[in-house]
Amino acid sequence: MKRIFFLLLAALVISGAAWAQMTEPGVPTVPSPLPLSNNIPSAIREYQGGLFDAFDAVLTTSTEARYSAGIFGSDIDDYITVNWYDPEIGTFVFLGGFPSGNFVDQTDFVTPNPYTLNFGLGKTLSMFTLGVYYAGSLVDATGSDDGATKETKASDTAWKNQLAVLVGTKGFGAFRVDFILNTQTKDSSYGGKQGNMSRIDAPSVALTWGGIQLLGMDPYVTVGYKFADKYIFSNESAAAGISHRESTYTAKSYLGFQAGVNYDLDANSSVSGDLAFKGVFGDSHKGDDVTAATGKVNWTNGGGFGIGLRGSYKYTMDLGMVAFGFSPGLALGYVNTNNDVTGTPKGTHPAPNYFQLASGVDLGIKVQPVEKVALFTGASLRLLDWRMLSYSGGKKTPGAGDSAENKRSYWSLNGFAWDSDPWNSKGNKYGNSTLGFGMTLTPAQGLVFGCGLNTFLDKLFIISLTDLTVESGSFWGKDAGNVGTFASYLFQDLVFDLTISYKF
Repeated sequence: MKRIFFLLLAALVISGAAWAQMTEPGVPTVPSPLPLSNNIPSAIREYQGGLFDAFDAVLTTSTEARYSAGIFGSDIDDYITVNWYDPEIGTFVFLGGFPSGNFVDQTDFVTPNPYTLNFGLGKTLSMFTLGVYYAGSLVDATGSDDGATKETKASDTAWKNQLAVLVGTKGFGAFRVDFILNTQTKDSSYGGKQGNMSRIDAPSVALTWGGIQLLGMDPYVTVGYKFADKYIFSNESAAAGISHRESTYTAKSYLGFQAGVNYDLDANSSVSGDLAFKGVFGDSHKGDDVTAATGKVNWTNGGGFGIGLRGSYKYTMDLGMVAFGFSPGLALGYVNTNNDVTGTPKGTHPAPNYFQLASGVDLGIKVQPVEKVALFTGASLRLLDWRMLSYSGGKKTPGAGDSAENKRSYWSLNGFAWDSDPWNSKGNKYGNSTLGFGMTLTPAQGLVFGCGLNTFLDKLFIISLTDLTVESGSFWGKDAGNVGTFASYLFQDLVFDLTISYKF
């Protein structure tokens, strides 16, 4: 009993303000493991879209998982995942918000996102289980012409659609297809054939297989491909005797592979590991040059590969009213980029070699004093972030007669740091160190509403993990003489990142 009390006390101190939390009924003690996004080094996440989960089309996260740093979860996280879907789910539907970090320039969850719809469907059928997820706005497009000769035209089409479809069978496991069409197409012309430009951002597609047990383990394999973006330029000119010039530039295509396994040690703990590989194809240019003297210019530049490993251990304890858990994780990655240019022009450039090792721990708590209400909190603590960058091959200054090898190298080592960006509210002076809170309501069986509370609670108090302090929010001290003005200070700019799910 003393050991249990000590573990509970330690978790409460580390996580900050557990006294304000509740727990969600019906959530399994050991939820399905989520990707350790909080514990993956930033460079490994960002290399060509990320070494891990690069083809994952599912943008949403349950309130339970988001605010408990992935320690707890729900059907929103599981129904579309090959290893964790429930074949007896019946009928499951949800509408959900998006967690922070999915969109460019998004610094907190109150920033508008570019996706209008975000919903999922799970269904148990006679021969298989079906899961469907969609996020998007279909298409936004604009166009123009000069109205007179109609020789000057422009169009811009943005496709914003992400789709995942899972089919779970009784004998062959589960298969999932991910399709990401978050692309843009631009076309413009000037003076008819005098100048034309076309840009096409390409989609990606992936296939994942899992949903079976081998020697007590739950494995999965993903193979995906990102098609190359393409830029086409053409124009007519009498210069140097060339009547027509056209060039095509392709870039940012890659082939990815990821495999992993999860193993339950007992009813309260599990371990998991993942291996990811990404082969990046070189950019290429084909076409005519601007002068007759050089003629065609065809070249290929770059390419490379990245490889990453990550592993984690998860432990949870349910004490009735209070449940808590922690998950330490370790990730490392190596990236090599070839900067050589083949063709014309030709050059040999230093190739950067990037290595990163990072570890961290996710902490989560839930408390449930009443049956239908739950609050969650959690935090991710970075333990170590070690980065090394060196160059090999090439020349310091590519050119005739210069054969000096590039010997530059850099390294950095960073220690403890809290990471809680997903719930930062506007104007939060503590940055990454504040604690976030999420709440779920279950007004009827199978119906769950989830939302984040920070845009409201931050007006009342702010909890800093770094300083272990609780500070009064902006609401206190406001003039209470006018009821309307007083209420506006409390409710203005109030935003809930809402998820709604129903299982029947």
